[in-house]
Amino acid sequence: MSPRAPFTPGDANDIFLNQLGKGRRTREVFIWKRSVYKSLVDAYGLPRSLLNSFSDEEKDPEKAFRAAVEDQGEIEWIVAHKAEVTLGQLLDKPLDNPAFKALCDYDLRDPFSDGGGVVFPLYNHGDWIIHTLGHPLGTLGGRSYIIIYANTNTDRDIIAESLKQFIATRKAGGL
Repeated sequence: MSPRAPFTPGDANDIFLNQLGKGRRTREVFIWKRSVYKSLVDAYGLPRSLLNSFSDEEKDPEKAFRAAVEDQGEIEWIVAHKAEVTLGQLLDKPLDNPAFKALCDYDLRDPFSDGGGVVFPLYNHGDWIIHTLGHPLGTLGGRSYIIIYANTNTDRDIIAESLKQFIATRKAGGL
């Protein structure tokens, strides 16, 4: 049996800094998600009081938010997922990146037949959304989209676009 190395103050410092970093990242994700939901609530013309579930005391703010927006339209089926995707991943392999995987793992309902979306940060390009929610009539002209067509007529096409553009089309289409 080999002797154990002695525990040094440097080890304790490394452990403390590692835990501190995890806490900081968790807070950053929490703040990012809240800002995404805030922009969505504003886009759909809903009261900001729906964001009250994002208080520090709430154990699962997203679950409480979902309950608050139930029956408020498609906002209920949009989730924020903080897995950074690169532009190369999105263009080269749109069906093999963390955002698409999050859309497939959607536990609220089937996003391919019923509609759903995942908001994610696109590395160096802001927040984007990959969704199967379609667009209001008359809002597609003059805009850029990444579209992955469905294999069957019963499934919806997958659209990736900037969150800013998605919100603008929702406001223009009156949703």
